[in-house]
Amino acid sequence: MYSLISFVVVLVLSALPGRSFWIITHSPLVSQRLDPILAPNGTSSHTHAFVGSAAILSSQDKNALCTTSGVKADKSNYWAPQLYYYHAKNSTFSSVPLSYVNTYYLNRGGPKMGANGKLTAFPKGLKMIAGNNTAMDSPDPDPTKALAVSYVCLNYKDGSNTTKTLPTGPCPQGLRTQIVFPSCWNGKDLDSADHQSHMSYPIDGVADSGDCPTSHPVKLMTLFYEFVYATGNLKRSSSGKSRFVLANGDAVGYAMHADFVSAWDVTVLQKAVDQCTGNLFGDLKSCPPFVPTLNTTSSCKTKESVKEKVLGSLKSLPGCVPIKNGPSKGAIAKNCTVPTLSVVAQQGGPDDATFPNRRNVLEEHVPHAQRRLDLAESAVRRSRHREIAAAVL
Repeated sequence: MYSLISFVVVLVLSALPGRSFWIITHSPLVSQRLDPILAPNGTSSHTHAFVGSAAILSSQDKNALCTTSGVKADKSNYWAPQLYYYHAKNSTFSSVPLSYVNTYYLNRGGPKMGANGKLTAFPKGLKMIAGNNTAMDSPDPDPTKALAVSYVCLNYKDGSNTTKTLPTGPCPQGLRTQIVFPSCWNGKDLDSADHQSHMSYPIDGVADSGDCPTSHPVKLMTLFYEFVYATGNLKRSSSGKSRFVLANGDAVGYAMHADFVSAWDVTVLQKAVDQCTGNLFGDLKSCPPFVPTLNTTSSCKTKESVKEKVLGSLKSLPGCVPIKNGPSKGAIAKNCTVPTLSVVAQQGGPDDATFPNRRNVLEEHVPHAQRRLDLAESAVRRSRHREIAAAVL
């Protein structure tokens, strides 16, 4: 009974005017075999799709380069594994085009936090990893961490399905990979040896909301990624061998992961956390601290820092990564060798091209986000009302 009451309190608090969140929609920046956290200034074991600052390498000046973020004060890096498709018939791979990325900033505390509980802006330089890159055969043993990963096969006509593993497809409006980051910080370290232990998920067993443990007492905004891929008519074959696969060789989906390096103007972000109310979705101009730094028309482009083909039709996953699970486990091109590569810091500029579609992307997809939220909240209310009624009876 106590847990049910706690949930209702959380639900009520999340609906109060003081609770806000916003979505920043990004156009794709670049896909490369880089990982600024695990392999700073070197090559990564697998390909990641990047959005955010064009300054991906630690040697680059983030303030000097552009960002895909709709807020210029946000020079953070956001990345996750690139999605591919394995064609079993000829044992080849093809990259799945990344359409856009939504980064959600959610204000979701627990019952101990109160309606006006203090949230702290991400400190500059904070590094976070969500997900488990090694969870190839089963979900992460920590149930909260396992809850943080999900996928959605987008079908606006017949209904979109949310799964814990990669969808079978086809997904007419795309395939969305999703992940929730931990929101509780130890208040001291911007990083840790395993890049995770300085952060924690809330104690309530829900990845995206709740109170923080005493070991990690500082509550931050909850960061949630949606990487949306244009999958077209691609689907898993009847044998299961032709299928979607992440760049790390995960053809099931348990090893989805994502990374974040914060490079916000901390003053702007803290003011937004403190002052902005309501569900802003893509309407960033309704948040006064963002207005002087809105980035609505310019595009951000960058050249590859690693000269390697990672997109298009491929004989193997970049880095000679084999498929590590599922019916096609072990699939890799014969005589595949990992090339010796050099990493060159590129200076992508803010005006390489214009991105007139930023507004169109928001107009097209934000209503679906609102609809998802409305449907989810309605479902939760119905479910909880039934539970409360049953408990009372």
